[in-house]
Amino acid sequence: MAEIQRNITKQTKGMAAVYLVAAELSKKGCIVTTTARNAPSVDIIVASGNMKKAYNIQVKASTQSYFLLRKEAKKMKSPFYLYVFVKSDDDFKNPIFYVVKSSKVAEKTKLYRSKGANWYYYEPTINDQNNWDIIK
Repeated sequence: MAEIQRNITKQTKGMAAVYLVAAELSKKGCIVTTTARNAPSVDIIVASGNMKKAYNIQVKASTQSYFLLRKEAKKMKSPFYLYVFVKSDDDFKNPIFYVVKSSKVAEKTKLYRSKGANWYYYEPTINDQNNWDIIK
């Protein structure tokens, strides 16, 4: 059997996180589709199993306790837009999912300035962890 390649790119990690989130939502009875990566800021479109709620989801992956975002995250507030942050090691063996409303991300996104560069980031809380009930 061939050995799995270990030099996984940032884009590959991001796609792996998208599929992990899609699988988790499917296990919870949701109707899920991933985008073709051509929808700005939307990785997954999901409907609750009872079809009463539908959301656009952006997925972010990190091995750190924070997640880098674009500046626009501070302005993106919609009751139909969510983030799912996936924290894991490089092998995605024990991912931790943080499900967060875009309004909270917009409010709590922080700015870090370093040598002329601006970095926007969000640090999820324990209350965000496995907060899948937002979608029910």
